[in-house]
Amino acid sequence: MEHQKRIIDQIQRKLKGKKSIGRALMEVLDISKDAAYRRWRLETEFSIGEFLKLHQHFNISVDELSDEQTNSVLFQCKQTNSTIFNLESYLEDILKSLTELAKLEKPSIVLTINNTPFFQLFHFPELLRFRLYFWAKNFLNVKSLQSKSFTDFHFSIAIKESISEILNLYNRIPSTELYDLDVFRGFSREVYYYFESNELTAQEANQLYAEMLLLVQHIQVQAESGKKHQVNRSVQDFDASFEMFYNEMLNASALFYYEAKGFSGLTILQNFLTPLFTDNQQHVLDSKKMLDHLIRNSQNISLTNAKGRTQYFAQIEQTIREYQEKIKPHIAD
Repeated sequence: MEHQKRIIDQIQRKLKGKKSIGRALMEVLDISKDAAYRRWRLETEFSIGEFLKLHQHFNISVDELSDEQTNSVLFQCKQTNSTIFNLESYLEDILKSLTELAKLEKPSIVLTINNTPFFQLFHFPELLRFRLYFWAKNFLNVKSLQSKSFTDFHFSIAIKESISEILNLYNRIPSTELYDLDVFRGFSREVYYYFESNELTAQEANQLYAEMLLLVQHIQVQAESGKKHQVNRSVQDFDASFEMFYNEMLNASALFYYEAKGFSGLTILQNFLTPLFTDNQQHVLDSKKMLDHLIRNSQNISLTNAKGRTQYFAQIEQTIREYQEKIKPHIAD
């Protein structure tokens, strides 16, 4: 919590006694008095979205938050308790973070894609439903899901609304994204594994593969246009740029680098349910240099390089179809 303590110390100095920090946190973060004081007492961590709000409102110096005298880098994470995990709150946190980033001047993101292009899944909620269900059930061991089948797991109206808003925001923030050939390979294997484990029916597995193929085709369309946009909709003026690169050696942890004028940060996305994030500027700068190096050594397959783009997506589709063909003999007539 040392990182959060430094943020609070900066805010207190900027307030100069004109207002209590509790009141300031209530107003800026739009939270209750009790929630504000829990953050003040370091009992509850700031989310990424809350930090972005505080950074924008108080012009917090990220340089002052880092300790350049040590080789240690402070990461924060959203603690996830398998007993109380709430999908609505999880998606609300993502929505808040993207909302605050979008409000900053000239926001942009750089993503390295490790197996699953998470934000692109929001185009096809069934794929997202599969991903979140099995992550929460089998990796977080969420108790409420242990007796619930995938067939009986449904998104609430609130979740559907969050999914739509998150996708809209993602489509409006320019992004540079690095992919490798293993994209969708692990996802395809997971679908087949859960089919063999009798946690998915053949019909459900086949439908997931069909939507996976549609998503791959939509990513290809976006790469060709150089714009992110909704499925089955033409590109609009407000759609953000989409730079897509193919890197043969990537296959690393998924990274989410975000920046705006005067601000930058980094999130490591091992499974998206328990991300780690930091704004330690030395580490963020080093990571950005690494990402820039990866980009320079990758093929740009957006806008130009039609041949390379076609070959790349054809290989991904082939992988998905190979798994889908294993399912088809089991589908009831």
